[in-house]
Amino acid sequence: MSKIDHVDISPRAKEIARQFKAMGKPEVFDLEQERKNTKDAHVLTGAPRDVLMEWEDVAGQRCIRMRPANATDTREVIFLHGGAYCLMSALTHHRFAGHVANAVQADVLLVDYPLAPETPYPGARDLCMDVQKDRRKQGPKHQIVAGDSAGAGLALSLTCALRDEGSTLPDALILMSPWLDLSLSGKALQAGKIEDPILAIGNLTAMADLYRGTMPATDPGVSPLFADHTGLPPTLIQSAENDLLREDAERLAAGWPDAATVELQEYRGMLHSFQMFAGDMPEADAAILACAPFLDRVL
Repeated sequence: MSKIDHVDISPRAKEIARQFKAMGKPEVFDLEQERKNTKDAHVLTGAPRDVLMEWEDVAGQRCIRMRPANATDTREVIFLHGGAYCLMSALTHHRFAGHVANAVQADVLLVDYPLAPETPYPGARDLCMDVQKDRRKQGPKHQIVAGDSAGAGLALSLTCALRDEGSTLPDALILMSPWLDLSLSGKALQAGKIEDPILAIGNLTAMADLYRGTMPATDPGVSPLFADHTGLPPTLIQSAENDLLREDAERLAAGWPDAATVELQEYRGMLHSFQMFAGDMPEADAAILACAPFLDRVL
């Protein structure tokens, strides 16, 4: 575990936090309004340099491939976007993925998976598994599965499912600000001890209910924090201090069966999924760049 202390938080990070605080949070959850509010979320991310964007069909699923000029032919990242399982898309995260592509010198394949409630669990997870299996057979030697927020939850859930059915696993996982517990049982979260200018418990509860359908919120497929993590690949977890979901990352790392195969990076003063501000926030750029040495070590 490593704590990334920013003694001097960048002016841009402070300004972004101020803007979110000024916006406030809606008192009543409205799915359609939230979808309108987040459909252009890619503008939060600076445009990555020297990355080619291509639409691609993989295992019958629409994807975006971000191909950096410096890509190696030995590794590929499958990236699952965040959005609380109900919001956003591959398009909202394509710039984000482009920065990851440049940092780890590999193609990044963004899966445009279907959202809840139109497609509840396990629909999105199973479709993402299909993409993973297809690329595991046809892709480069090393495969990394990554995601932010709910996408990180999908990444962990599908990897556990692959393990359970005896399929070939990814070689590494990268989980950024992961949402792993849809029951929202974190002690600090429940006690109201986390100041988060972005996330609201009411909204998270509503979208968790839409995603899980008839499954209990503590089901290990829905909430992979409660799954068995034995035999999973080396995993990098990044958490943010001012994130309602930060305890998901902390609890996952603390309970990991093999401490030698997990790395938790805790970023002080940062917001949920702050990595999405890459190209516009120094701390986001630093977090994404930190993925490269982790992969170089474990691969």
